[in-house]
Amino acid sequence: MAIPSFRRFIYDVFLSFRGEDTRYGFTSYLYKALCDRGVRTFIDDEELQSGEEITPALQKAIEESRIAIVVLSHNYASSSFCLDELATILHCKSKGLLVIPVFYKVDPSNVRHQKGSYEEALAKHQKRFKGQEEKLDKWKMALREVADLSGYHLGDGEYQYKFIEDIVKRVSKEIKRALKEPVGLILWNMYKGMDLILWNMYKGMTTQVPLQNMAQVVLQMLSLIVQKGSSINQYIFRDFVTK
Repeated sequence: MAIPSFRRFIYDVFLSFRGEDTRYGFTSYLYKALCDRGVRTFIDDEELQSGEEITPALQKAIEESRIAIVVLSHNYASSSFCLDELATILHCKSKGLLVIPVFYKVDPSNVRHQKGSYEEALAKHQKRFKGQEEKLDKWKMALREVADLSGYHLGDGEYQYKFIEDIVKRVSKEIKRALKEPVGLILWNMYKGMDLILWNMYKGMTTQVPLQNMAQVVLQMLSLIVQKGSSINQYIFRDFVTK
């Protein structure tokens, strides 16, 4: 019997954004609002975006996050770094990562069809990465895919604080749902596993599950339950305090 593997989350949210557009404005406000709500949020250092491709550390942070919020701003596509990051995020989406796009003062259709500043940015990348059609196609596909996801569109003349409040509420709701659902499933699987061993012991048979492996399973499950249980209580407590 193989020991079940559980995806361990270090962060609740990974923020993807174009530094020169929103680091000291919208993204910093969103980051603070998430942190104030108790959401464990990853935001990269300025130096990490200076390279051409995402670092292994950033890729690991994406893989260890429950949710990725992609802030699609005017110059997002001008950065090959951001486009690589977006492609990685959407790859992780197939493994369960929830992706929430935020169209910050850009038309979602411009992102989807690569028009306006997105068309200009990709034209420059076409020249710069000549002969690397696979990379360019991956970026275009990623932009189309993220533009088709359910997200938020902030236009000119809208209040950012209200917009950010809506995002934080959704994130909190998604996290609480993710934290609560697996606990019952884990307990049920633990019950079935222990039931199998006890039944085989009762019949005087040699169990097919080595006790050493079963101990690891139980410890892993208990650890996850404690981790998730404390997180659930933390969210419930915050909800009670803020009401």
